[in-house]
This record gives sequence, C-alpha cells and structure tokens, in this order.
Amino acid sequence: MKLQIKTTFDFGKLAKKMDDILKSTSSTIAKQWEMETEKNIDKRMGRDGSGLKENTPFTKLTKGHDKVMIDKGWLYQSIKASGDTLTMNEYGWWNHKGINRPKRPFVGFSEGHPNYESNSQKVMKSISKDIGKALKK
Repeated sequence: MKLQIKTTFDFGKLAKKMDDILKSTSSTIAKQWEMETEKNIDKRMGRDGSGLKENTPFTKLTKGHDKVMIDKGWLYQSIKASGDTLTMNEYGWWNHKGINRPKRPFVGFSEGHPNYESNSQKVMKSISKDIGKALKK
C-alpha cells in the first residue's frame, strides 16, 4: 500500500513573505492608531478610555474655550500614519508624555479603551489574511 499526502500550504513561501507581512501589520497598526488618536482628541479621552486632564483656568481664559488639546487644529491635522510610523507635531508628544504641561496620554489605544477589542480584532484579521495568502501554494 502506497500513501500519498498532498499539502495545500508552503511554509517556505510564508518564511519568504514574513518581512512583508510584518510591514503590512505595522502599517495597519499605525493607521488604527491615527484614527483612534484623532477620536481620542475629539472625545477628550485617554488611550485607556479615561478622560484627559482639563485645561487650567488660565489656559481656558487664554484660548477662550475649554476644549482640551484643541486650539487652532494644527496638532489634530498633523496626526498622520505613513507606512509603519505615526507622526504628529512635537507638542502632541509633549502632551502625551507630560513635558512642561499636564500629562495627557492620548496617542493610540490600550486595554480599557472602548475600541480596544475591535481594533485588536482588525489587526489580527489583517495578519491572518496575510499569513493565509502566503501559505497558499
């Protein structure tokens, strides 16, 4: 009796495509972070779903409104995903890290954020799709 096994996948092909898959995944994550960072500013929400620290009374008086992290919209407009990188004006990072101002961690999302599960699922779906394509003979 002779047994013949046919495969419908190729791990060698997957290995060759792994760099492209990782770049694609990083790009997907950067795009998700761009969208969520903008939503976080709109909703005055931190990356973990908590509220951002309010403006000081002096800042409210100077700006003429109490919108956190919004003045002329330059930060908001500067948030861009390019390839696997998320970029923004430098003062956005200062707000995120709390450099010379109250710390307002608003970039991206983490556990506790209302969209954490759906964003994680989108990333996993993208990875699974790319791996599935690469495995096919």
